[in-house]
Amino acid sequence: MLAMAPDSVNMWAINNNTVWEKRGVAKKVNNSYEAKIDQAYEWNFAVAENGVYVNLHLKTEEGATITNTAVRIKNDKYVIAEGETDADGNVLLFVPAHTNLTAEVLPDRHTYINDKYTQSIGVVSKTSDINVSISTKGTELTTISGTAFDCNNNLIKNGRADITLYDGRQYVSPVVYGKFKTTAWLYGINNGMNVKITGDATSTTGDNIYVITRPEDIYNMNFSSCTTAACCIAIMLLMVKNIP
Repeated sequence: MLAMAPDSVNMWAINNNTVWEKRGVAKKVNNSYEAKIDQAYEWNFAVAENGVYVNLHLKTEEGATITNTAVRIKNDKYVIAEGETDADGNVLLFVPAHTNLTAEVLPDRHTYINDKYTQSIGVVSKTSDINVSISTKGTELTTISGTAFDCNNNLIKNGRADITLYDGRQYVSPVVYGKFKTTAWLYGINNGMNVKITGDATSTTGDNIYVITRPEDIYNMNFSSCTTAACCIAIMLLMVKNIP
């Protein structure tokens, strides 16, 4: 591989911490590149490549978003882009065009397994939206979904579900037309989880609901939320899937 390296390579420096600018050429000397640097910038020696943006949508096979989760993009050998999914399960990454790519999903850093879940993306030649789907079977993913109502028993059109796990980790899921559906990475059995719903313009807030969870379970909850006083959770439906 060193034998195929070019005799020179462009030098790049960060301009105002925002843009890479070409600032000269580094020459190959034996097995490395050398250049004279007389300014205090952040420097890089690199060959420019054409790239495109890909927006990955990370979900389970049941359609629940997978949030707070690291996603890597790899070519045949190397990691070339990495990010973390947001509350909607999305991550925007810049990748080289015309290169065969694979998405690699890593479980939450607080879990206790080293498994990685991969999905082939193939060659991307333009800005693209790509769905990445993971099965919850045999993983540490727990699915949490719910329906949120206001005091008049109307669906909360826009809100959020704040989910706090037993170890302090927090997840946020949008509530849209009364519905939310997301996941959390868990380990073992009998994990505590608090779920709190905050409503739209009226800022309605419901009481926390405390649930004992374990990986691969699916929880579906109904919430009632009031402006005058945080009223009670109406119903919790528990659907259990693949109990270890």
